[in-house]
Amino acid sequence: MGVTVIRGIIREEIEINALEEIWRPDGLLGVTPHPDGGANWFATVPQTRFDSPAQALEALHQRWKDHSELPQTVLRFASPEHTLVNDLWESRWPRRLNRRNAVLLGDAAHAMSPNLGRGANESLIDAVTLGSALSGTPLSLRRAIRQYQRRRSLPPHMIRIASRVMLRLASTSREGLRDALFWRASR
Repeated sequence: MGVTVIRGIIREEIEINALEEIWRPDGLLGVTPHPDGGANWFATVPQTRFDSPAQALEALHQRWKDHSELPQTVLRFASPEHTLVNDLWESRWPRRLNRRNAVLLGDAAHAMSPNLGRGANESLIDAVTLGSALSGTPLSLRRAIRQYQRRRSLPPHMIRIASRVMLRLASTSREGLRDALFWRASR
């Protein structure tokens, strides 16, 4: 998708009660409370090859050095040993959700950007839909898989598109237009 994600866990307690996310033209930075204390954090940058998590963190320090207190706090406590760096991938719309003796579910069937927070939900819906097709009316295995495929091909594809749009909106260089659209939608 042309985006690199840098994310990690902070063990230190920071002032955060819910998801907070800051958008800017070249990426975003967000933080959520961790259930065991501390915080989960994530940031995106245009696709970049880093030699190490330490190098990625240094790039984030430079990118966010003149911003508000939240990014400064997150990056002050972020450590290379608790940081992951990955490119963000999106699957194409699969023609089939089964391959030979395997059925595709979740990210294997429809990987998407995390901007709508739907990845795990889609995996659960896939599992329930497949289970229902397999345990419902006595169908052949082939027919049950086709039924699963009919029910689960289009909805995740639409969510994948919406998630991609949200990622692009979050990091657009047309912030004024984006903000006006969100303001208008909230009225």
